[in-house]
Amino acid sequence: MRVLLVGCHFGRVEETDALLERALIESGCEVKTFDYLASAVRVPLVHSLVPARIRSLLSPRRIAAVAQHDAQASNVRFVEAVRHFQPDAVLALRAERLDAAALAVARKQAVLLNWTSDEPWRFNPSETVECFDLWAVTDRTWETWLAERGASRVEYLALACDPKLHAPVELSADEKTKWRSEICFVGSYLPLRENYLKSVADLGLAVWGPGWDQVQDAALRRCVRSSRPLARKDWLKAYAAAKVVVNIQGQGVEGLSLRIWEALAAQTCLVTDYRIDFERLLPGQGASFRSAAELKSVCQALLADEPRRLKLARAGREAVLNGHTFLHRAKTLVAWMEAIRRERPTREKPLDGPG
Repeated sequence: MRVLLVGCHFGRVEETDALLERALIESGCEVKTFDYLASAVRVPLVHSLVPARIRSLLSPRRIAAVAQHDAQASNVRFVEAVRHFQPDAVLALRAERLDAAALAVARKQAVLLNWTSDEPWRFNPSETVECFDLWAVTDRTWETWLAERGASRVEYLALACDPKLHAPVELSADEKTKWRSEICFVGSYLPLRENYLKSVADLGLAVWGPGWDQVQDAALRRCVRSSRPLARKDWLKAYAAAKVVVNIQGQGVEGLSLRIWEALAAQTCLVTDYRIDFERLLPGQGASFRSAAELKSVCQALLADEPRRLKLARAGREAVLNGHTFLHRAKTLVAWMEAIRRERPTREKPLDGPG
């Protein structure tokens, strides 16, 4: 199967887009990628040297006329990619700059799927919803919004891990000293996260992630090791040196963030805010909490029970490797794409290629 994978950040090995691309290839697909955010006014050297947040502040896309031109150029490039590659399927991960007209052209040639891990109303114009043959969502609460806007089929598909990247690491003596903590949290600052984490600030907590220089609680401020993002190799070290790893999503109680799958694959003792899908997909593979007080009591119990921590860590890794890798997800997506192709056997002739 020839798949045109629409996303962004291709080439960054840690991004979901790149992980899914590799999994699709391992599943036997021929894959071409299309970066829908690539700018018509992009300066490669600036893009590689300037941090993303600064690029966003200085981006010429903040000028309405530039943004409109850039979006139009992106749609033209997308149609050209379809004409050249002649895909059997177009699989989108966040494709908000693609308009209904461009998607309609692609649908003459290919089946269209959108696997979204973000609230669709934030990133997808309503008029493009019905353009896709299938929407796969990581949170079931989004299904109603999509159905009301013409989605013909919506399926649930959770995120996953990549065993080659998300794995336990061996630490040197110096690394153990540098990264050691009783409880570890890696992620961006949010007031909600501060409200939870200040309850365990006295239990040997270490916090890494952007924005934590604005924390208000004095005890929690002393737990902040860095207010900069951690590269994957470093957060894996932080996880490996911690006894307990905490996850706090904060949005709803349904879907599971990518970090949950990564943390379990890294063989951590994971404690997460309550998620319905965690109980459904990964029963007994971690501990959860619904309040700051419960977070503290759960962490205290785990810190005092090493056999249980180790058991949870081993069981969590085994569970995600056995059924929740990107290769598992790719096979599901391919099966859906093939089924839709069979259901739509009469297709228009392939779009004209170059020339």
